[in-house]
Amino acid sequence: MSTALRALLEHVVDYAGLYPPASADLVTAARNYASYRAGDDRWMLGRFVVGVAKLPELRGVIRSFRPAEAAWPLTVVAPDAPAATGVIRAVDDGAITIESIEVKARTPADVGLLGRAADRKRDVYVEVALDESLETMLDAIAAAKLRAKVRTGGVTVESVPPTAYLVRFLRGCIDRGLGFKATAGLHHPLRGVYKMGYGADAASGEMFGFLSVFLAATLMRGTLSNDDACALLEEADESAFVIDDQTIAWHDHVADLDAITATRARFATSFGSCSFREPVDELPFPMVRA
Repeated sequence: MSTALRALLEHVVDYAGLYPPASADLVTAARNYASYRAGDDRWMLGRFVVGVAKLPELRGVIRSFRPAEAAWPLTVVAPDAPAATGVIRAVDDGAITIESIEVKARTPADVGLLGRAADRKRDVYVEVALDESLETMLDAIAAAKLRAKVRTGGVTVESVPPTAYLVRFLRGCIDRGLGFKATAGLHHPLRGVYKMGYGADAASGEMFGFLSVFLAATLMRGTLSNDDACALLEEADESAFVIDDQTIAWHDHVADLDAITATRARFATSFGSCSFREPVDELPFPMVRA
């Protein structure tokens, strides 16, 4: 495994098996996560994603496992700002450690409420819409010293945002020094046409790639322009990427290990996926050089 590739993708997948299109029941999702924590690919595994309503039940499920599981790192999804403030005050125990909270905020006032409640022990990610409100909401998130969350896909073709909108989000976060996470649709490394669900009648459509998104985030913190970032995010040709031990390159744009490590630590933190196996099973890539 390339050192640079591992740095770009270490603990990057927050497992969201409870959410569409997988929509697993709690026990199944929990057993999946327990098996991933024990597997050889655990280096890519991040937090378990759970809605606030299922949090009490999850505590019991984890405690029922034998042998006893170490406390699970969680990201808890809250439906609104008041519910998120309750999660911020929740108490960890031997079963869980709430590391982050994800919440949609509709107004700057909602963001302000979250900022006043945040204890800085847990990261709070505020999901924003990629519309005309984006700049105002990012300003509010920055003022509240929180983090941003972007939705990169879903189960319909319409749920995938235009590439320029995603680049605008990334640039807005860079300009404000905001960390972010992504969610939905990042099951594959590179841009391509894929099935957007698991049913026989699931739609197919263009989807972003997780490697492309995190590499673009890294290079945009350097000299990569918005136009080139759009081209990178839409790149479907594996031969355009070269992964060495200490670098990852797209055409003439090269991210070294220091830039990758800094990006993951301070900027592009993780992405939520209802599948852990799909991202993992498409690694390593043919373009990785021995």
